[in-house]
Amino acid sequence: MIHHLMGHFELKWDDLKERFGVDGPVLFADAVAQLQEEVAQGTVEVRPGGIFITELGRRFVRNLVQPFDAYLAQLSAKTPFSRTV
Repeated sequence: MIHHLMGHFELKWDDLKERFGVDGPVLFADAVAQLQEEVAQGTVEVRPGGIFITELGRRFVRNLVQPFDAYLAQLSAKTPFSRTV
């Protein structure tokens, strides 16, 4: 999902269902909740059809895909990572 969002700047729930047989809003509920905080900044749109990175958000795409990184939260408490702006 991270590579797809970074390359296509969108993640459509129907595509996930068709390709992988998963319910995106349910599977990624935590990530979607975190991205809702970014909607007001104008960097991402969370719509019933999926997640869409805006033109402004393309500059911050590394930050916007972090909620999808299942390992980052586990490791960040133990391992220092470089920070993004």
